[in-house]
Amino acid sequence: MSLYYGKGDGEIFLIHDEESSVNKMVTCIDISTLYQEKRGSAIQMIQTLSSFKHEHLVPIEKYWIVPNYLLFVEMEAPDPVSQWKSFCKQTFTPEQTLNVLKQIITGL
Repeated sequence: MSLYYGKGDGEIFLIHDEESSVNKMVTCIDISTLYQEKRGSAIQMIQTLSSFKHEHLVPIEKYWIVPNYLLFVEMEAPDPVSQWKSFCKQTFTPEQTLNVLKQIITGL
């Protein structure tokens, strides 16, 4: 089931992990549109983010790469997913953007 798709944003899928009975969110990012050096930066960023463990961050459980083409990132899906989807599609005010950045920085 595709949850979200925006031109240039990649696509986000919701899958159910039968083994753990948990919903997972898989983001598919088309890295073929990036310059070669930016592809490496995107992969390095995912590798770094996957090492972060903090109560304010949803951890990246795993990622895999189709060389020079696609980057997949798997993490636990938020509950309920419908709130997350509407949150991602809203337009943020500068104050809301700063609040989100503050939360991210706190997590890092």
